[in-house]
Amino acid sequence: MADNYLERRMDDLKAGRISASLNRKAYKKESSRRVLLIDRGGGDMETRVRNARSRGWRTAFISSDREEGRRIAQRYGARFYPCDGAPGYADIEKCRLDLTKHWGGLDEIL
Repeated sequence: MADNYLERRMDDLKAGRISASLNRKAYKKESSRRVLLIDRGGGDMETRVRNARSRGWRTAFISSDREEGRRIAQRYGARFYPCDGAPGYADIEKCRLDLTKHWGGLDEIL
């Protein structure tokens, strides 16, 4: 016999007395994340944007490749912020302020 809550719940689940259910509150929180992706070079920005959007995250990204950036943004429904050269602190801060105005804030800068 289990002597704590989690062990009892696991025993109930294994015995079929309860079913595994999606924690809707946690799912909602995860799917409503607002992220800014920074292009660090290496050409993997499309993959990063696709992965973020597939999780349901609001996604913005900053990159110096304007043509590729526009294509990625249009394809995945993300916000694109072009910059000259490698994104620096000033570029990232400008994006953060704009996204705060549009989305009410950011959850992560990746």
